[in-house]
Amino acid sequence: MQLPGSMMGVGERADEVRRAEIERRVEKDIDRVAFFSDAIFAIAITLLVLRISVPPLSEGLSEGLIRRLPSFLMYVVSFYVIGVFWLKHHKTFRYIRAYDHRLITLDLFLMMCIAFLPYPTELLGRHSTQVVAVVLYAATVVVTGVASTGIWWYAARKGFLDDELSREEIRAFTRSGLLQHGVFLISIPLAFIDPTVAMVFWASGVAIRPIDRYVARRRRARAKPDEGARPTAGGNP
Repeated sequence: MQLPGSMMGVGERADEVRRAEIERRVEKDIDRVAFFSDAIFAIAITLLVLRISVPPLSEGLSEGLIRRLPSFLMYVVSFYVIGVFWLKHHKTFRYIRAYDHRLITLDLFLMMCIAFLPYPTELLGRHSTQVVAVVLYAATVVVTGVASTGIWWYAARKGFLDDELSREEIRAFTRSGLLQHGVFLISIPLAFIDPTVAMVFWASGVAIRPIDRYVARRRRARAKPDEGARPTAGGNP
């Protein structure tokens, strides 16, 4: 009489082992995607400085460095831009618990955009007063931003994110990404008026991050009495 129960117990344990194995496999696959992406980010950031040439002996050192000031400036700008994208990617995959082929494809598209960024960076460093160079750089950042936010949006839509995230936290992260990349989108028509003004306008993207975080904290503080003591994911992901 105890045999069927014993067999059911063995079957349940076998199912648990299979589920645990599948979860480990999925976690390993997600880690592989993150590691691959980290390598692309590292290569792109390294290429930024490799594209800044050393003044030749026939050129005065001081003069050569002064002539390369736009390239140094664009190195700083692009290092910041790629760094922000890496932080977003890192936080995104920290909360991803499942994936499918489309999510991996979206990540590959994002990596293609990241790997391309050093080219418009060098172009703008050499032709900082040219409208085409400014527009190409801004457009590249916008497309990269859409790809980055698209990964988060798709993962949220498909239910791939950790259950600990609230809807407000998911919306806050999406809103933050759209606001930051919206700065570069607005700068595109500005570039046709004055390329320098368009590039200066990019600096407003730096101010958006702390402002958006402050607004998100205020919203969570107002919503906290209604939510009780439910733990959050620790701010914008």
